[in-house]
Amino acid sequence: KQLIWIIISFGVGFVLLMLEDRFYDMFSYIVYVVMILLLIITVLFASEVKGSRSWLHLGWGVNLQAAEFAKFATALILAKYMSQYSFNINRWKSVLIAIALILLPMVLIIMQKETGSALVYFAFFLMLYREGMPGAILFSGVCAVCYFVIGTRFGDVYMNDGITSVGEFAVLSMTLLSTGVMTWVYLHKRTPFYCIVGVNFVALLITYFISHRFVPIN
Repeated sequence: KQLIWIIISFGVGFVLLMLEDRFYDMFSYIVYVVMILLLIITVLFASEVKGSRSWLHLGWGVNLQAAEFAKFATALILAKYMSQYSFNINRWKSVLIAIALILLPMVLIIMQKETGSALVYFAFFLMLYREGMPGAILFSGVCAVCYFVIGTRFGDVYMNDGITSVGEFAVLSMTLLSTGVMTWVYLHKRTPFYCIVGVNFVALLITYFISHRFVPIN
């Protein structure tokens, strides 16, 4: 059975390679919209398999994972959009539209509990950064990935058997630190960094002491 699908894949790949560039240029938006609709259908109607709702059962033993095809559709529409004369990476409107094209399928895939496939979409931000997107956006995206992974991994682990989640505490601390670093880098001043990090660090210590000694505080 696997051999049959491998042969079919080679055949489909050969056909795709033989198609002219104009075909992809003409149908990029249509392919993207179809994939988004498939992702929505998957969220609504797919059955849960090993904790994930990412497979559509088409019958006759055929299953479809729309998230994998959505990667191709997203790359296609980004190439189409960024090749237009109206696109300018230095304009916020162009950047926000490009980010929205990436985040839309990504959010739908996360709703399917398929976080591994969703994280792959952050690779598109590297492409935007290479084209001139501000580094602050890329840094924010990397931080968001770290927050998500740590918050999810340690969300059910609590500090000293209290009510404060290790994941929440770690994400809060990393957020304060990254905010201070960005302030230092872009304002070229150390004072705001010391204020943001120092004041909040002292507040965290005081809160932790009160929670540990007197009244539990999250």
